[in-house]
Amino acid sequence: MPAVRSGVLAAPWMLVTIALAALAAHGVAVGIPFQFDDVHQIADNPALREPGSLPRFFTDPWIGSSTGHVFFYRPLLFMTFLVDGMIGGGSPVPYRITSLALLIVYAVVGAHFTGAILPRLLPGASPDRVTQAGWLAALLVAVHPLLNETVLLASSRSSLLMAVFGLGALTLLAGGHSSARVGAGVTLTVLALLTKETAVALAPLAVLVAFLAGGGQRHLERLRRAVPIVTVVALYVAFYLMARSVGPLSEPPPTEFPASLVRDVPLLGRPTQGGLALLGLARLLVLPIGLSLSHEVPVPSGPILGLAVLLWPLALVACALLLRRGSVQGLIGFAALWFALALAPFVLAGLNTPMAEHRVALALAGPAAVGGWALASLEAGWVKRGLVAGLVGVLAAASLVQALPWRTPLRLWTREVQLHPQSARAWSFLASASRNAGDLSRAREAIGRALQDSPRHVIYLTQAAGVEMVAGDLGRVGELTRAGLVVEPEHVPLLLLETERLARVGQLDDALRYAQRATQVAQGSSAAWNALGNVRFLRGERAAVLAYRRAVELDPANAEAAHNLRMATDRWPE
Repeated sequence: MPAVRSGVLAAPWMLVTIALAALAAHGVAVGIPFQFDDVHQIADNPALREPGSLPRFFTDPWIGSSTGHVFFYRPLLFMTFLVDGMIGGGSPVPYRITSLALLIVYAVVGAHFTGAILPRLLPGASPDRVTQAGWLAALLVAVHPLLNETVLLASSRSSLLMAVFGLGALTLLAGGHSSARVGAGVTLTVLALLTKETAVALAPLAVLVAFLAGGGQRHLERLRRAVPIVTVVALYVAFYLMARSVGPLSEPPPTEFPASLVRDVPLLGRPTQGGLALLGLARLLVLPIGLSLSHEVPVPSGPILGLAVLLWPLALVACALLLRRGSVQGLIGFAALWFALALAPFVLAGLNTPMAEHRVALALAGPAAVGGWALASLEAGWVKRGLVAGLVGVLAAASLVQALPWRTPLRLWTREVQLHPQSARAWSFLASASRNAGDLSRAREAIGRALQDSPRHVIYLTQAAGVEMVAGDLGRVGELTRAGLVVEPEHVPLLLLETERLARVGQLDDALRYAQRATQVAQGSSAAWNALGNVRFLRGERAAVLAYRRAVELDPANAEAAHNLRMATDRWPE
């Protein structure tokens, strides 16, 4: 394999190779419709497509979801969504293309990180071989199936964008110590934190990189190099915690987050998640092959729980000890410790999905660097070429196989419920996909399975009521909306469904009351104002024009409200 000189422009053929490999692995699903969190964060959220919303990205953490329930302080992520929305007018294609481009950028940044960190791990290593290792690491990252969800879900772009900025900061830290590098590293750290909260992982990773990059310096002097990044992360954590409790960012959403959506994870379950991460490490460590992880990871119990609690701290200690050895064991120790530290925020936060695919972009960087070095170290040229081609082919094929079901929502969620029949969330999304495909019988069955697991889950009750509304069973709609409104009296979708049900049976006074309540709870909801307009139109009230006009002002893309406004203005000319 010919030596690859440092720098992207010095190796355009390698950059093209990485881009083509990423496209081959993930590009088959570029045209897929919005799925999963993309629906409430992007498709149903016109605020992220309107340039006038730009200042709110920095001041309104509730703007990132149409549900009004999710606190996201990710202004830079929202800015990328804004650009995609302005280019495509709401089409999912620009979002997918942008994420695919970011994957390629992340792979290139990973190449430069590998070139900066390996000489610290292996003093005296050949510069050409280090550069080869960097490009091979980039190729592994570009086709790795663990990043499938990161590329295919626009809402998962946060992890990829955060990793680009964060890994860039760590590359500067590993490459040397100067005021210019410190300033650039701090800037990139801030950008990473403004993209996704889990960039707090940069603090322990910066300590690790600073320790390795210190050369002959004393330990304390080495660690001082990490102080700027650690300080920025600490300030961000303080800001974030204050923003959640006091100040302009702490204003609550229109309604409380439904209690039925909160899934408590026992304290002892938290080390379990770290144990799961380390159990997966065997397939991720040096030459990661085809590890695919579900969006939801079941929490083990019983003896497995106890074993995981025991192994988690012991594994970290073992990795730290291995890191002291400048050998193959030291490389493996670095990869393992890097992987564990990058996942630490998920473990410490007690999240129930620490190994979801879209959360490991930064965690893959260390193992990929070691894997690239292992490939570059092979002496026989034909063996190296064959192994690289075979490994990349296997990884790309695994990514492609995972991407194929994404091309249609029905195939995607049918596969998910087959793989994870215990996941109420997967059944919920299968119900939505079936309804959109016109298969109401299957939609009823799927949402029924979800409700078996969570009978008081407001979103599942709303979905079930929507299916029954389409099916015309208004009696069942009433049962479901009443059950949901007991759990959350101000859940806007339920208020709107009850408004429509009452209007259909001719109870216009009650329908008006629910519609007015919906607009009071969610004053910025175009759908609520459209529903109010519908009720007033049926009551023969000229005020319907004002309601429809407000709905169109809030969302110019609301075609139904625009049509209704034309009808109302024809009936009541100005």
